Amino acid sequence: MASSEVARNAGKAKPGEMPSREDELLAARRIYNRTYMRRWRAKPSHAAREQLNRRRSYHDRKLRTARIPRDRYQNCHGELFCAFCRRRPSVMQVTRLTSSAVDASRYVEIRMPYCGEC
Repeated sequence: MASSEVARNAGKAKPGEMPSREDELLAARRIYNRTYMRRWRAKPSHAAREQLNRRRSYHDRKLRTARIPRDRYQNCHGELFCAFCRRRPSVMQVTRLTSSAVDASRYVEIRMPYCGEC
């Protein structure tokens, strides 16, 4: 199927049927919107403004998430999740051994949330 047929059949019309006037208008509007946005993004001033907005929003989001006091195994709602599968909610805590940061020959017990299934 050619791209012009796809544009003509953008709505509910099947490939063998004639598209309705509404479908044709919808396809024409989509084509116009696509070309308009390509022209808009091609302007250097618009591209620079978009880049600035994107950087600003990324920075704001990063600051917002950094301000939330969370534990290592908590989601954004403050609920504990399993430290092993990282999907299911935690129902208990298990004790594991890890090497000590101070002395590599020693081990330290740490408590980790566990879902009981993985």
